[in-house]
Amino acid sequence: LIDEPTANLDVGHGITMLESFAGRARQGDGVLAVLHDLDLAARFADRVALLTGGELVALGTPEQVLTAERLSAGYSTPIQAEEHAGLERLVVIG
Repeated sequence: LIDEPTANLDVGHGITMLESFAGRARQGDGVLAVLHDLDLAARFADRVALLTGGELVALGTPEQVLTAERLSAGYSTPIQAEEHAGLERLVVIG
């Protein structure tokens, strides 16, 4: 169980840390992370639970859960979520 493991880290160190946890998950360990950085969640999570106002709004893969419409409504601000061809992954920009 990790809560905001990338807080106060620069981008490179944060990605290194999450890659380490992803490696543990691939080896069969369970990893549950709380992340407020939606792009990092999209990049590293196998499954995402989206909470708004303490209520579960959606549960599934990042592509299923982290949609522009759902995130913009939940955070009351425009958020983009789209597949990035160059990065070959879902990118979330708020």
